[in-house]
Amino acid sequence: MHVYLRGLEALESKDYVEALKLFRQFLKENPDHVYSDRAEFQMAKAHALRGDHSLAIVATNLLETRYPNSFRVPEAIYQRALSLLAIGQKGKARSALTELMKRYPQEPSANAASRKLAELSVKTTEEKSDVPLLPSDQG
Repeated sequence: MHVYLRGLEALESKDYVEALKLFRQFLKENPDHVYSDRAEFQMAKAHALRGDHSLAIVATNLLETRYPNSFRVPEAIYQRALSLLAIGQKGKARSALTELMKRYPQEPSANAASRKLAELSVKTTEEKSDVPLLPSDQG
């Protein structure tokens, strides 16, 4: 358990490489530990904080596949959506947010997903309103 706690400390101090190393070690040594799902979630978080959004997406998928009953799954889906947005995958992000709201409507992450979807809708509307309806006169 001390390896997991050291991983949290490294994550808190923004030493993401060390945090990832420690969480990997914890998972290797304790694949069935009650905190294994948490370690997988923290790895996703560390990848996202490093800007490695593709790896964050992979980690959230692993968490959901390996630990489908984990209480961290809703947060992982939300993290996946944020990482998808960060790499420009708006459609997939919207799908993840919608899935989160349908599967886990009572979770705080579902409320965050609802707000994020609303924010994305406003941005899409604003982007569309920036496009002129008619070509401007150049003459």
